[in-house]
Amino acid sequence: MKATAVIEDFSALGTISSVAAMDVLHGMGITTAVLPAMFLSSSTEGFGTPVKMTASSWLRTTFAHWQTVSHLDLDSALVGYLGKTSAISEVAALATHNHWQTLLVDPVMGDNGRLYDGFGPDYPAQMMELVKLATVITPNWTELQLLIGEKPIQSDKSDQAIAKAVNKIRQGGLGATIVVTGIHRREQIGSLTFLPHKTIPFFTGNQPFPGHFYGTGDTFSALLVGYLQQGLSMTSAVSKSTAAIQIAVAETAKLSPDDQDRVYGMKTRRLLNYLTTDENHHERLD
Repeated sequence: MKATAVIEDFSALGTISSVAAMDVLHGMGITTAVLPAMFLSSSTEGFGTPVKMTASSWLRTTFAHWQTVSHLDLDSALVGYLGKTSAISEVAALATHNHWQTLLVDPVMGDNGRLYDGFGPDYPAQMMELVKLATVITPNWTELQLLIGEKPIQSDKSDQAIAKAVNKIRQGGLGATIVVTGIHRREQIGSLTFLPHKTIPFFTGNQPFPGHFYGTGDTFSALLVGYLQQGLSMTSAVSKSTAAIQIAVAETAKLSPDDQDRVYGMKTRRLLNYLTTDENHHERLD
């Protein structure tokens, strides 16, 4: 059985992180093998200070057990919020020994020009060592700058500034496809994708809706892994993921921007219906 490892936090409330990933991947007909890097009583925004429990020993022993299962083929992995440098090292060790065909790392550690609270100054450098092993990374603009050791400048998201950062991270040893998320272009919000050995990125976006949407990055990354596992090219997978995430954003946008229910994550009923219909489940854009 082919399966995708989902390695990120498990948030016990709402449709965030690994819960969102499992919903999406199961909707796409993909078996998951879930390795929570950390258990949280809630997400880190909107609920006060969550209760946290690390799961490092469980992670290692569970993966060791999976390696004894002859009919299990973990050919891909999705990595999201890890929370501690020790977890980064553990996941990097797994990636080094398993050579996943697809390894998507979402280096969740900052936004809006700053490193998230609770992360030490060495966290970005440790994360950089992990992303070097990836085939795809999905940083936002803040995270991309943190990865290259620069102080984030939120005001400048020009093509030139982003291309310069991408060139620097390439010089640091990163060969992955880089999908920079949360980018505004042509009155749309979306991503700039830099393919390996290509100097000109492509932009894919959607109509923006007002307010903040919790869990869009988690859902987008899961969609991207899912479409890659279904055999789409990177270009097609990014385009399909961008179109699909808009279904969830549009449904969630029916809640007003100040509605507290938004902190529970994306509304995914319509997205899952879209993913589970035969014509979308089997569609190829290549």
